[in-house]
Amino acid sequence: MNLTFPGRSLPLLGLCLCAWSGALVAQGAEVRAVQPQTRSASDTLTLTGSVTAERDASLSPRLSGLVDSVAVDAGARVTQGDTLLMLDDTLAELALARAEVAVDEGRTRLEDARRLRDEQEILARDGRIPASTYKSQQAEARLAEAALERLRAEAAEVRERVARHALVAPFDGVIRARLTDPGEWVDTGTAVLELVATDRVRVDVQVPQQYIAALAEGDEAEVRLDALPDRALPGRIGAMVPVSDAQARTFLARVVVDASEHDRVLPGLSARVTFSIGGVEDRLSIPRDAVTRYPDGTTVVWTVEQGEEGEAIAQRRRVTLGAARGEAVDVLEGLEADTRVVVRGNERLREGHNGFCSVTEPGADCDRDEKGSIPLSALETATWWHASAACMRYCASCAGCNHMSVSLRFRDCSWARQCNYSALGEDVAGFRSGPNPRVGATLIPRLSEFKPRLSWRVRRY
Repeated sequence: MNLTFPGRSLPLLGLCLCAWSGALVAQGAEVRAVQPQTRSASDTLTLTGSVTAERDASLSPRLSGLVDSVAVDAGARVTQGDTLLMLDDTLAELALARAEVAVDEGRTRLEDARRLRDEQEILARDGRIPASTYKSQQAEARLAEAALERLRAEAAEVRERVARHALVAPFDGVIRARLTDPGEWVDTGTAVLELVATDRVRVDVQVPQQYIAALAEGDEAEVRLDALPDRALPGRIGAMVPVSDAQARTFLARVVVDASEHDRVLPGLSARVTFSIGGVEDRLSIPRDAVTRYPDGTTVVWTVEQGEEGEAIAQRRRVTLGAARGEAVDVLEGLEADTRVVVRGNERLREGHNGFCSVTEPGADCDRDEKGSIPLSALETATWWHASAACMRYCASCAGCNHMSVSLRFRDCSWARQCNYSALGEDVAGFRSGPNPRVGATLIPRLSEFKPRLSWRVRRY
């Protein structure tokens, strides 16, 4: 399912605007946010496997002999009954000719024996010859008839031996390998060609034991080849092999795919098979770009909240993700449907904190003291952006300024070496705190530049 996420862009003014001061941040970049979409989905299980053919044969001749000709090579498509290879059948053809002559001889003997039997039958009826003579001729005719049948069987055997000098295709398919050439002697059981049927293939996957109860023969599946990732092929579970791999704790599932209309679905390709293992339900879905992943496995998104003065504030939320479909991913926990998430510029955002790190006083030494305060002017506190920029400008040369607390109400820029963001002071309202991004002082606008920019504001969504 392709989802469209309508969003709006938030141009961020200035060279560095920090989220801890209350506004969304990206250095000179544009932040874009979208609202999650709701789609119907079910729990899925995606496993990797390999494409195999239902019919895969190593062909060998039915007689030992000298290879006379090979009619195909690797990659050739053949039809059932096509002649693929011929053995030298010269001796067999001579034997067949001899057998056919013997059959003609036996047929003539039988005709002569029957003629004599019929003549003696008349003579015996008139009493001109003994009855025993007639019976002997009857026996001769029966012996000639049996001899003819024997000769016909021998001729049929030789004819079959001649036919077995030809190797024919047992089914439609593609020659995967040619293993012999004319002039070579081959024995029965020696593989000379490899033939693979490509009309019906299957994907073998190993299913972890915890999912074995959720799958059964006949269940539908979606197959995507790594070589053709944009093409989804329908499949179904053709067999569940009830034998576990004791080391891997997995079971073999064979997913049958009808590839008769897809000539590029070939055995040996790798594939991803997706099974549905749960009921259908509505889920929130967000773009992949909205998700930030950390090495410890944590996944977070940045949401857009409205501040006290109507400005846009970035808040980080930890979320639990579900299945991914194309460029979208399901969110199982941690997000509401009416909350916008940032999809562009989120890699440079920092989270805002309401409250102050600690009580400070002006006049502290930035190099030796643990905390201190720097008064800000009315011009510097015209907006949160201006206050943040001014505080960073002052802190750029302050070694102890690892964390900052800014207030428009008190026109204050407090700094501290240590700050516990889980226990910020909130008995005096109007402070926002965050880590010092340590940008260079030259990146902060000078105070003389603030006046013509007083009209700058972070646009609301």
